[in-house]
Amino acid sequence: LWLDRDYRKAQPLLEELVRLEPESAELNYELGDTLLRVESAEKSIPYPEKAVKSSPTLLPAHASLATAYLRLGPAEEAIPHLRAALAIDENGSLYYLLARAYEKVGQEGLARQNLQKFEQISKSARPRRQRFFEDRQITPP
Repeated sequence: LWLDRDYRKAQPLLEELVRLEPESAELNYELGDTLLRVESAEKSIPYPEKAVKSSPTLLPAHASLATAYLRLGPAEEAIPHLRAALAIDENGSLYYLLARAYEKVGQEGLARQNLQKFEQISKSARPRRQRFFEDRQITPP
């Protein structure tokens, strides 16, 4: 359900799984990401924080935690997590968020650099996205 982005249905199941396996970094990340999407950034933060502490190489958890921090305001807390997650940024969205975070803390030069990187990645990702959707179109027999 979580992979299919059916977050409302996934939430109670993930809550139960985290209750059963509270130390699971992956489950904490998934529950936190779900709460970020369906409830609030504030409720989500403890889960990716726990995931990042127990599994620092779980890069999607860094991205989710950074997104929650940015929604609440502490951009300086989001920056290290965004930087950690850049390796998984396929469409430039994390570079965009990093640019916003740097802008919020007054580092305009770094904000511009990351915005340029976002634009480069975004531009190169457009043909891939187009091919992805074209390959999956259902056509009549």
